[in-house]
Amino acid sequence: MATEPKDNAAGGTPKQTTLEGGTKKTTPGGATKSTAIGDATCRGGWSFWLKIILPAGLLAGINYRQFGLLAEDWQDPNWSYGWLIPVLSLYMLYVRRRELLTASAGRRVWPWGLVLVAAGCAAQVFGYWIQNPLTCRLSMVLLIFSLVLSLAGPAVTRLVWLPIWYLALAFPIPSIYYSRLAGPLQDLAAQGAGAFLGIFGAQIDVAASTLSIVTISGAAQTLTVEEACAGMRMLTAFLALSVAMAYLADRRGWQKITLVLLGIPVAIVCNVIRVTITCFMFLIDRPEMGRGFMHEFAGYLMLVPAFLLLWLADKLLRGLVVEVEEEDQEKKKTDVPMLAHGALENHTISDADELVRRSLCEAGTPTAHLQQADLRHGQDAHGTHGRYARATADGLARRSRSARATAKITFAAAIVMLCATAAGANLSRWTQRLPVVWPAGVVVRDDFSLANMPGRLGPFVQVDSDLTGDGRPDGEIILSRGDMELLGIGGGRDRDRYAARQSNWYSCRIYRDERVTDPASPFRYWRLEIYYYTGIGDQVPHVPERCLAAAGSRITGSGSLPVSLNRPGWPDRAEMRKIIYVEPPGKSLLPRTFVQYYMFSLNGRPEQAWEKVRLEILMPSLDLARRCYFAKMQFAPLGSPADQSRADEKAAEFAGHALPAALANLPTGMDVETQNKASRDGGN
Repeated sequence: MATEPKDNAAGGTPKQTTLEGGTKKTTPGGATKSTAIGDATCRGGWSFWLKIILPAGLLAGINYRQFGLLAEDWQDPNWSYGWLIPVLSLYMLYVRRRELLTASAGRRVWPWGLVLVAAGCAAQVFGYWIQNPLTCRLSMVLLIFSLVLSLAGPAVTRLVWLPIWYLALAFPIPSIYYSRLAGPLQDLAAQGAGAFLGIFGAQIDVAASTLSIVTISGAAQTLTVEEACAGMRMLTAFLALSVAMAYLADRRGWQKITLVLLGIPVAIVCNVIRVTITCFMFLIDRPEMGRGFMHEFAGYLMLVPAFLLLWLADKLLRGLVVEVEEEDQEKKKTDVPMLAHGALENHTISDADELVRRSLCEAGTPTAHLQQADLRHGQDAHGTHGRYARATADGLARRSRSARATAKITFAAAIVMLCATAAGANLSRWTQRLPVVWPAGVVVRDDFSLANMPGRLGPFVQVDSDLTGDGRPDGEIILSRGDMELLGIGGGRDRDRYAARQSNWYSCRIYRDERVTDPASPFRYWRLEIYYYTGIGDQVPHVPERCLAAAGSRITGSGSLPVSLNRPGWPDRAEMRKIIYVEPPGKSLLPRTFVQYYMFSLNGRPEQAWEKVRLEILMPSLDLARRCYFAKMQFAPLGSPADQSRADEKAAEFAGHALPAALANLPTGMDVETQNKASRDGGN
C-alpha cells in the first residue's frame, strides 16, 4: 500500500507509515523492518501452515490405499529397498534447506501450474478407476510436483523437482515389464559368469541363461539363472543410489548425468560377480554354499563393491575438471540488495528508474526492500526523488494486492481440484470388481493349487515321472514362490480371501496320450494349465505372447482353433487363440518351433482376446453388478510339431476332453449373476 511521508513541524526527521502483512507500522526516520509485503502469510503463521497441511492431507486421503499396498510390495525381497527412497528424498531436501529458505522468501505462485495439477488429478482418478497401482502412484508424484510448482513457484521447484520424482524409484515395476527386462539380464549374467570362470580353465557351457558345469570331482551340474537372480533388484537399487549420490555431489550437470548412467553397468557387473560366486561354489563341490542364505547374503554383500565403484567413478569425474575461481564475483550480485541498502542516494533519477526496472524484472515480485529504499532515500532538496518514490510505492502496492489475490485464487483452485479428485477416486468403487466364490465341490489347497482335476481325461493320463529334470513329479507341478508372485497368485489378498473361497488359484499338470507309443512323437505329452483370477484390477498376467517374447522366443504366427466345450451352462463352441513361436537361441543346435493354445472364461463366457478381458474389467458398472472373475485355460504339446494342421487336429481332440473338466471348476454366468444380485440386495 502507498506510504505518505510527512514532514515534522520542528524540522526533524520525517515519519513514515507503511503497511506490512496488513498491519500498519510507524517508525521514526522512515526506518522500517525489512520484511516483505505479505511476508507474514508467506513465511509463518496459520496461513502458511494451512497452505502446506491442507494439500498434503488431501493427497494422503486420496492415496491412503496405495500406502498400504506399497508397504506390502516392499516386503518382497526384490523391492525391500523401497522404504529407503522416501528417507533419501527427505534428506535431499534437508541438505538444500538454506537454498529453499532463500528461494521461498521471494516466492510467487505460478497459476499456469494448475494445468499440471488438473492433469495429475485426472490421472489419479483414471488410475483408481482402472485399478492400476502404478498409474495411481505416478500420478501422485505428478500431483506433488505440480502443487509445488503452482503454489511455491518455479524458483522453489527448480530445487525440489528431483527429490520429488525420486520417489518414483520406490514403486515396483509391473511384472510384465519386469519379465521383459529380466530376460536379457539373465542371459548376460550367465554368459558373464561362464566367461569369467572359463578364464581359469573351468569346463562350463552356456546356453541362454543355463550353465552346464563339470565340477572338480567330475560331476555334471546344471544351473539356471532364474528371473529372481537376473539382477533387476540390484539394477533398481543401485540406480537409486547413483541418483542420490549425483544430486548430493557438488558437480557439473554432465558429471551428475554420467554418474547416474554408471549405476547401470555397476549393477550388471555386481550381479555377474554374484552369479560367478554361486557357480564357483558348485564348481568346487560345495553346492550348499551357493543356495539359501549364502546366496541371498552374496546379494547384500554386493552393495559394498557397488558403492566403492560409484565412489571411485565420482572421484574420477571430479578429477577430469579443474575448477577455476571466478575473478569477479561482485558482478553476480543482484540489484535488489543494493537498493535495500540505499543505493539510490548516489544515483540520478534516470539511474533510479533503471535500477527499479531491473530489480522488478529479476526479483519477479514486489518487495518491501525496494519500497523502503525509495522512501528512505527518495527526497532531495528539489523533492524530485520523493515524487518518484511515491509513484513507485503506489505501483508496488497495487501489484502486491494483485499478487495476493492471484495467490489466493490459485490456492483455492488447487484445493477444489484435489477435493474433486478425492470424490472421483471414491466413485471408483463402481469399477472395483468383487471376488466370485468358487463353485461347490471345488477344492483348493492352502498353497492355492487346485486339488480336484481328474487324473484321466479320456485317453490322456496324468504322468508321475520327472519329464523336465527339475526334481519334482510333473503329474502336478507345484509352482515356486517366485513363479506365483510373477503370476499374481498367493499374495496378501489371496491369503485374506482363502477362507471365504474367493482367492485366486492355479492348476498345472502334464498328461500322456496312451495311444501314442512313439517316444519321439511331439503329441505324446500335453501340458494343461488353468489360472483363476477374481476380484483383481486391470492386470491380465501371463499372456503367452508377452511372456514368450520376454523369455527370448520369437513369435512366428498366430491363429484360432475352434473347439467344443460340451459343458452345461456354457456355449456349445468357442475359439482358442493359437500362438506359434521359435524357442530362444542357444536352447538347441537347431531352432525348434512350438505351439500353444489358450482361451479365457470371463464371467462364465468364452473369450479369446486378453485385451477384451482387460477392457471389461476396467469398465464402470453403473448397475453395481461388480463381481467378476476370469480364468485362463492353456495347453500345448511338449514336442515340436512340424505339421501345424496336424497339431490343430490333435489340439482340438485334447481340448474336447480337457476343457469340460476345467470348466467344471469355474463359475458359470448364472453363478456370477446370482452373486451380483446378492450384492445388490445387501448380501455378501
